[in-house]
Amino acid sequence: MHMVPRPRTSIAAALTLFTMMTLVSAPSPAHAIRQGAFSVGCRFSHASRDDPIVRPREPGVSHRHGFYGNRSTDAWSTRSSLLAARTTCGHEADLAAAWFPAGIFRGRALVAPNERTYYFRPDRPMGTLPADIKLIGGDPSARSPAGNPHVSWSCGKITREVDHPYNCLPYRDERGASRDGMVGRIDFPWCWDGRLDSGDHVSHVIYPDDPRECPASHPRVIPQLSIRAHWGIWDPCAGERPCGPRSDGSNVVFELSSGPYWTLHADFWNTWRQRVLDRLIDRCLRRGVNCGVLGRSSFAYGR
Repeated sequence: MHMVPRPRTSIAAALTLFTMMTLVSAPSPAHAIRQGAFSVGCRFSHASRDDPIVRPREPGVSHRHGFYGNRSTDAWSTRSSLLAARTTCGHEADLAAAWFPAGIFRGRALVAPNERTYYFRPDRPMGTLPADIKLIGGDPSARSPAGNPHVSWSCGKITREVDHPYNCLPYRDERGASRDGMVGRIDFPWCWDGRLDSGDHVSHVIYPDDPRECPASHPRVIPQLSIRAHWGIWDPCAGERPCGPRSDGSNVVFELSSGPYWTLHADFWNTWRQRVLDRLIDRCLRRGVNCGVLGRSSFAYGR
């Protein structure tokens, strides 16, 4: 899957929103509540070599993806078919389709058992997340971690976020650490030009050069999404050391169907029950309320 390069910049101000979701640089609780956020957890649904955004109506031609949320997602998906399906998410109105590359570890193909999608309010006036919009976060064509700056890795919750996976075993018994080991984070762009999709599937929504302002070409601000892939792997280096947050990632043996770990990316197709999503965005994001994890408590796994 090839993607046209997009403007890149740090969006930390829009992402470090509340203490339970962020790491060492977390803002104060007062600032977190003022910003607003909510999240929904979704279990793995199925895997295939389909990509209904980049390669619609072309089954089996993509790298292998794990699909989350909407149970029906495939190469032939339409908004109508997705709205008629069921979901693996903790909130029954969340029929959105999300997918990202499958993993490869010690010669075995695997998928992340869970993902959680966060919805944040950028620190400026914001519209809703439009019905039927298609989004891609991260860059599968990246040639190094530096080439994919909107992706990071951690061991969940209070552990350090860096540009490579690292050994989570030292944090396994720490209070507040993830129950799922290694977590990959994909942050989505949030400056929108008004189209629901584009020819290259990325240029209609961009990461701005200036995090304080969207450019005139993409003047509309939408909620910022951030997907956290919970892989269920504790040591991505398979015993090789060093393999910590301050190492260079050279001992990481975990790979993706799209290539090395730094090619992590995610696709999102908004087929929520739109009235419910609009109410959540108004109640949680616009009003600056931390609504936490929505839906069944069984989805309250680590960050």
